[in-house]
Amino acid sequence: MNIANKIKTLRKEMHLTQKELGLLCNLSQAQIAQYESGLRNPREKTLVKIFNALDEDYFELVEAENMSTIKMSVQDIYLPEFPKWALYYSGIFQTFKDKQMLFYYWFYQKQWCLDNEINKIKQIKFNFNIPFHGYGNKINNYEETFYNSHIKYLRNLKKSLNILLKSLEDMLIGEKDGLLEKSGIVLNTTKKKRNALVNLPQSMLYDKDLIHQDNFKTKKGQDIEKTFLNLVDKLKLENEKLLIELNNIENETNIDNSL
Repeated sequence: MNIANKIKTLRKEMHLTQKELGLLCNLSQAQIAQYESGLRNPREKTLVKIFNALDEDYFELVEAENMSTIKMSVQDIYLPEFPKWALYYSGIFQTFKDKQMLFYYWFYQKQWCLDNEINKIKQIKFNFNIPFHGYGNKINNYEETFYNSHIKYLRNLKKSLNILLKSLEDMLIGEKDGLLEKSGIVLNTTKKKRNALVNLPQSMLYDKDLIHQDNFKTKKGQDIEKTFLNLVDKLKLENEKLLIELNNIENETNIDNSL
């Protein structure tokens, strides 16, 4: 975060002069001028006083500014939590099969991105300028919980992506050995579709009619078929997002995706 620019911008938004801001936080005009020009870096306690005078929560500001630099580029992709039948019906398995080289490149790019983001958060967490040490138990615990939760999320996402890749590789082997139907990935009966909907992961419940999964046990066959098709249409959106990313990689790197 550029502290100097932030102080200057907020001061002007409140229509305060440097002298007026100084009076509000018991500082001289010269000190405010030096902080705004970047000639001096204010101490943590001084910054808290300045931002309080500017009606801003310093701790939330530091947290938000730093976290905004970290792009959680894979957090909106639901692929890792999909059961294998969903990977099959959404088209993701077909995409993997047709674009294996690009898919592997995408996968390792995501893993690198996650490692990079984890390292960024660690650097922020242990940055001496961040109110993480010595400013009271409440602040310390809040900061630790905040950063650790993001690190945990990213590490879990890495594990989920590994599960995704292994699932797709297993499905490819299963297809070559003619085992997809036997393994329950191909849902070729209403009964199989009903069971799939009943056991649907919570993360895949897109619509209100999918929330009460027990309803699927009593729904008529035609209703099950219709609900399943509606869900598949929504799942295909995930494959469209994946295809866009793969196409971007292909255009940027000119990778030959033929095997």
